Amino acid sequence: MDKEYINSEQLEISKKAPQLAPYQYKKGQSGNPSGRPAGKSLKQYTIEKLNSMTDEEREEFLEGIDKKLIWEMAEGKAESKTDITSKGESIVILPSELINKNDTA
Repeated sequence: MDKEYINSEQLEISKKAPQLAPYQYKKGQSGNPSGRPAGKSLKQYTIEKLNSMTDEEREEFLEGIDKKLIWEMAEGKAESKTDITSKGESIVILPSELINKNDTA
């Protein structure tokens, strides 16, 4: 019996649903070749909208929003760099079989 050998590209094609083949991207092909459409991003629109508000309008808008969310919108999410478990030392995990059950230290 002759064995038929297939290359990796043929193997990948055989894994895909044949009816979807015309709609799948080829290797190395971009999913968005023309890039993002021109216009304002939602972030830019929001910045401009908030900047155009009076102080009273801005206060009214921010009144219903959680204070933590307002802080994150302004400053970004807080990053925790505190290591309370090992004081910066590497942690060695020992299997339970190696731990002496009689040792209470």
